[in-house]
Amino acid sequence: MLFPKITVITICFNIGNELEQTIKSVIGQSYPNIEYIIIDGGSTDDTMAVLKRYKDNISLIVSEPDKGVYDAMNKGVCLATGDYVNFMNGGDRFSNSEVLTTLFSDLANLDYDVVFGDTINCYGWGRVRKRGGYYNEHSIHMPFGHQSVFVRTNLLKANPFDLSYKIQADNNTMFSLYKQGYSFTHVSVDVADYDMYGLSNKVLGIYNEACRIHNITGVKYYVGYVKCRVLSFALKYLPEKFINTYQKIKYSKDNIDNQ
Repeated sequence: MLFPKITVITICFNIGNELEQTIKSVIGQSYPNIEYIIIDGGSTDDTMAVLKRYKDNISLIVSEPDKGVYDAMNKGVCLATGDYVNFMNGGDRFSNSEVLTTLFSDLANLDYDVVFGDTINCYGWGRVRKRGGYYNEHSIHMPFGHQSVFVRTNLLKANPFDLSYKIQADNNTMFSLYKQGYSFTHVSVDVADYDMYGLSNKVLGIYNEACRIHNITGVKYYVGYVKCRVLSFALKYLPEKFINTYQKIKYSKDNIDNQ
């Protein structure tokens, strides 16, 4: 059987304490044809010590200053030689060792330009499955996790991440590919585990950039803006116990710890 080459790219900067779990989840994949590239932004902590321990399992390591995460992601894409690219950035990890084998042993998936699965969002109180979805006229956010998507390498080389976006450049690129008519397919596989922290500081930035991508203005923009302000305030100032209880109720159907 011919296994397509999958390039996994990890972006990191001063995240040595979390990087090891990411590396282990990549090199522990059962899939036989992986190119693993790590782009470090010139870390000053123990990141390089971690990378040295695993250098024999990593195809290429680049450590130099960059202009932010999307600049680093563009660097990784330029170096990629695989058929598809996945970004498993520092702190994220594959959900299990069979993810790539499950996705790419099914040759039917290779008919598509973008292949995406599900993401496990990890909260302090439990784990919630975010099922991947498709772009539509009602959605302004990327309907799947960036850790759980695989894109043909040539498309990412031709459509680099726009550095004017600080949080939503991946959404911008994926939506652009969708508008250009490239094919997307969802596979019901848990691809990645993602730690949900620091969201209160990003809510408004995410919303504003998503509105820019989708040309949301006027009344519709301000209604959403007010909702985001309320959400940001709640996440920042309400007691953690209250937030956890609310989230448990909201996501009860998708809480995989209850299944």
